[in-house]
Amino acid sequence: MGYFDVFVWFTKGLQLFSAAKDINDTCRDENLSTTQKATRVGADSLFMVAQAAEIGASVRENSSAKLKFGTRIAAGTTDVVRQVAQEGLGVDTISTIAFRAADIADGSIENGYSKKKNLEKYIDTLKAAGTILSNRVLLRNTVKATCSFTRNMARDIRSKLKSNPEGVKAKNSADIPKLSEDDQTFLKKQFKELKDIADFSNLKNIPASLITDPVLKNYICPITNHPIRTIMTLNDDREEIPIIYFERAAIVGWINNKPKTAPPNWPTELLSLPIKHRDIRVCRHSQHAIEARLKEIGEDAQVELQNLISEFPFLSKME
Repeated sequence: MGYFDVFVWFTKGLQLFSAAKDINDTCRDENLSTTQKATRVGADSLFMVAQAAEIGASVRENSSAKLKFGTRIAAGTTDVVRQVAQEGLGVDTISTIAFRAADIADGSIENGYSKKKNLEKYIDTLKAAGTILSNRVLLRNTVKATCSFTRNMARDIRSKLKSNPEGVKAKNSADIPKLSEDDQTFLKKQFKELKDIADFSNLKNIPASLITDPVLKNYICPITNHPIRTIMTLNDDREEIPIIYFERAAIVGWINNKPKTAPPNWPTELLSLPIKHRDIRVCRHSQHAIEARLKEIGEDAQVELQNLISEFPFLSKME
């Protein structure tokens, strides 16, 4: 069993516990009608039974391939039903559908029901993206990390102002206080970064400070060493070629300026030089994950930004 398989099964276990927690939360939610509660609890219960059956069948050595595949289909189907009952047809539900469809297709190949071996790499890619995006436990932890990051940025700005008598004096005023040059430089830089993140749809480059983000840290360009905003990957479907991501502007610039030199992390199997534009391609599912993550961070930054401006109106003029 490879590392990816371990990750998938760990995720399945988390989803099982997540469903149990969802049942508890649904029963306690006074804003839901009796019908809504019955629908959600029923969908979660069916999913838990199917998920437990799939895990059990995979653990037992004497389980037949047909039984394993059958429980795999059941778990996938009930997971989609559960998502629809909980959230409707949103991005998370579509991600779950993509993941489960890829998972079932993968099982079909493993059990000899399909011979389309050339689809295996794309199936693994969908499974990787879907596993991350469809798991609500991981998403909840990610949201907590988002709040912590943007809240810390706002906290640093407040601390700087509250520790400065001029900043305290200018509170609730639109007049820029007479701060030291270092304090002004710090506040302008920090406030601008928070403002850029809040304007996530127009963000051209992701700040280096987001390099530890639980999602964005998976997409670091080896050329810039920064989180990737617009992603590209190698245009090679061979299994022995590792998946490497690049910032589009960085890799395009490299090919244009240094085509006879391999960029950092370039696989030795692809060292036929010069490098050409056809050697790379757009990576849509990863771009979708980046966009979704930036939206989460940006929306939280907007809240922090509004609170800061409400407390210190002069910040909006410090540009």
